[in-house]
Amino acid sequence: MSIPGKIVSQLLGETDLGDDEMLRYMAKVARDYTIKYLSPGTLISHGTGRSEDIAEAQLGTLASINRPAYNKILSDYSEEIEALNRIKDGGEDEDDQRMVDEFAYETLDRIINKFCLPYTYVGSEEGGSAYGCWVSHEGLKYAVEDGEVTKFAAGSDEARQFSEGNLKVSTPHVWIEDTTRFVDSLWEGPTHRIIWQY
Repeated sequence: MSIPGKIVSQLLGETDLGDDEMLRYMAKVARDYTIKYLSPGTLISHGTGRSEDIAEAQLGTLASINRPAYNKILSDYSEEIEALNRIKDGGEDEDDQRMVDEFAYETLDRIINKFCLPYTYVGSEEGGSAYGCWVSHEGLKYAVEDGEVTKFAAGSDEARQFSEGNLKVSTPHVWIEDTTRFVDSLWEGPTHRIIWQY
């Protein structure tokens, strides 16, 4: 019987699997299969625009936030990983470079953006060279214009009432914009739960 099968049997009282073994396995499942999200301001790579450096940093980030996704990439993109390793070892093959460019800027970029919170993205910082997870202020502005996000100014009565749970909104998200300290926050509209602050 597999370990997961043994644990189910243990929970049903049908096996003698030890408590320590069950706890270790449950901790591993929680660690490996909990989807983590990138917080705004998470720096992935800085000071280089080389696709091989960015791909390596993207893979490291994916390994730290979602091990199963990382393992699937290693399996599904083995040719790209091999090309990346050859480039990192000093190889100069143009086909390898094209493959790594596409892998970093299209494949991994698309995958890693799935681990972003609402109205954030992975890429170069607006107006900067740092590659990481950033707030999409432009996306938020469009969402406010389209009626998908409610916007309050930080320090306003509306922002205070909303954050205290005393003001209802009809949108799925609320953006509290702080133009003095430049610390914005995004909240769930119905639950008044903060999603991110940056």
